[in-house]
Amino acid sequence: MCKGSYLAKSWFVTPLYLSGAWTLMITYQVFTQTALSTVLNEINYYWPSIGALLISRIDTIVFIYAFTWVFVISSAMPSVVLGRQKSVILQFFVVMSLTILTLSAPEIVKIYFDFDVKNLFNFTTFLQNPYFAILYLSAPYLILFEIDILGTGEEKSKAKNKK
Repeated sequence: MCKGSYLAKSWFVTPLYLSGAWTLMITYQVFTQTALSTVLNEINYYWPSIGALLISRIDTIVFIYAFTWVFVISSAMPSVVLGRQKSVILQFFVVMSLTILTLSAPEIVKIYFDFDVKNLFNFTTFLQNPYFAILYLSAPYLILFEIDILGTGEEKSKAKNKK
């Protein structure tokens, strides 16, 4: 692919990718609280001591899920946008920045767009089912494994083609 067409593709794909990533991060962060509450209430029903411990640390768990989702999105970003991998240290700082930005996104949207993202909770009734909540919370991890497995398969095929 010539450099000019790659640059044109990059100019077209980057804003689409970032818009999609931003939307996924915001909605995932907003819906995570509902899904986690459902799962933790279910755990609390069967194992009250563990449930109480997890419920008392729900903010930390939400942060971990937000970090995971941002990590998944930012892991795909270099190959989609740049066509190459970036350093792990740089990726870590990008992920941490995006996570903090994502966690503060509801306030940003409220201030600048006068829209309360809590209105999106009307769409979360399916997350009150513990099985759907677990599936929803598993999504970034499943994508992470898929990216890793596909990346390993591509590396093997490249190595095989070089021989």
